[in-house]
Amino acid sequence: MKESFREMTVNYLKTLIPFFSTLLLVLICFVPTHIPLSHFLRPDVGLACVYFWVLYHRDVFGLAALALLGIIVDTLSGTPLGVHIAVFVFVYLMTIYFGNLVNTKPFIVSWTGFACVCLMALFIKGGILSLYHSKTVPILYVLMTYLATVLIYPLITKFNIFLYDKYLFDDEAIYEQG
Repeated sequence: MKESFREMTVNYLKTLIPFFSTLLLVLICFVPTHIPLSHFLRPDVGLACVYFWVLYHRDVFGLAALALLGIIVDTLSGTPLGVHIAVFVFVYLMTIYFGNLVNTKPFIVSWTGFACVCLMALFIKGGILSLYHSKTVPILYVLMTYLATVLIYPLITKFNIFLYDKYLFDDEAIYEQG
């Protein structure tokens, strides 16, 4: 049966939900606050969202979305253009490669997988920034970003699962396990 224009438009807009939800979370993360150390403890929300959406709904979160998101995050954070694109593509590839090991397992396994991918991605980001600026990014900064990102991952996952179940539900819903 042929889809109507309205149905096609709605289906297309549904495919944009992962990108815009990630963008919304990234923008919220960059809102200036007057909390002490808030800049130092800023989690890499984009990294967590990329991992989640590629793990559970790769077909609507492709390389074009990664590139656009990377450009936006680079612009907001003041990093050289392309740093976050490289990091997001790394997370994308690692999640595709190892995703089948964690996709159907309990949440703690997915979270552990994210923690491993996140650590590698943040060290790659720190390495790129160190090369660009010709000075070493402080390891404490990388580790604090890592800790904040890994600790906020369950909240990001809960938000993304809500969106997935409410708007992108196909044949099965994502339910938090164990």
